[in-house]
Amino acid sequence: MPVKLSMAPKPLSRPVTFLDDIQPPGAYRRQAAGQSPAVGPCTGKSPKPSGVLGGAGPRTPPVLGTEGPGAASGDWRKKNRRWTLTDIAQRLTAAASHLENLKARQATAMLDGDDFNPAEVVNAEAELAALRDAQSEQVRRQRHTAAQARQQQKTERKSQLQELAKKRTEALQGAEEGARQLAAEVGRAIALNKEMVALAHEISGEGTPGPLSALEFPKRLSNRLSAVMKTVPGHPQRLGNIPWMTTTQKQDESWAAEEARILEPHLKSILEK
Repeated sequence: MPVKLSMAPKPLSRPVTFLDDIQPPGAYRRQAAGQSPAVGPCTGKSPKPSGVLGGAGPRTPPVLGTEGPGAASGDWRKKNRRWTLTDIAQRLTAAASHLENLKARQATAMLDGDDFNPAEVVNAEAELAALRDAQSEQVRRQRHTAAQARQQQKTERKSQLQELAKKRTEALQGAEEGARQLAAEVGRAIALNKEMVALAHEISGEGTPGPLSALEFPKRLSNRLSAVMKTVPGHPQRLGNIPWMTTTQKQDESWAAEEARILEPHLKSILEK
C-alpha cells in the first residue's frame, strides 16, 4: 500500500508516494533544455515553464563560470588570465563542493515537492568537467614545455660537446708538436754535449768534465722534465704508464740558465789552459 507523505503547507490533490516525487531518467535534462518532463513534481501538475524555485519565469542556463564557486570574481573567462595548476586545483575543490550542494538541494526539492532548476546541476557538472579538462591540458602543456626545455638543453649540450672535442683536438695537436719539439731539442742538446766532451778532452787532455758526463747530463734533464710534468693537473706522480722522477728540481727553473751555471767553472778552467 502506498505510503502517504505530508507535504504541508501545500495542499495535496491526491495521496502521493515517494516514487511520485522522482521524475523519470532524463526528465531533468529535458527540463533544462526547455522541454516538459514526463511527470511533474509531487503535486502531480505540470512543472512551471522555468523550472526554477519560486517560478520566476523563463531563465537561460548560465554560462560556464558565471555561476557557482568563484563566479563573483568574474575571472573564469577573462582574457589573458593565466591559470596555474594550484588555481585549477582550488577551483576543482570549490566546484566539486558546489556540485554536491546542488545535488543535495535537488534531492531535497524532489522530496519536498519544491521546484528546482536542473540546469544548475548540469552547468555545475559541465564546469567541473571543464576544470578537469583544463587541469589535464595544463599538465600536458607543462610536460610539453619541460620536454622542449630538455630538448633545448640537450641541443646546447651537443654544441658544447662538439666545441670541447674541437678544443681537445687542438690541445693534443699542441701537445704533440711540443713533445716532438722537446724530443728534437733534447736530442740536439745531448748531441752538442757529446761534441763538447770530445773538444774538452782534446784541449785539456783530461777526462770528461762532470757536468758534461753522458750519464749525469741526461739524468739532470729527466729530473727537470719530471719537475715540469708534475704540474699536469691531476697527475702529480705519473701520467699513465710514465712515472715522474723524485727530484728537488723546481718546475719554474730555467734549464738553460741552470746548466750554464753548473758548467761555467769547468768550462772556464778548460779555456784557460
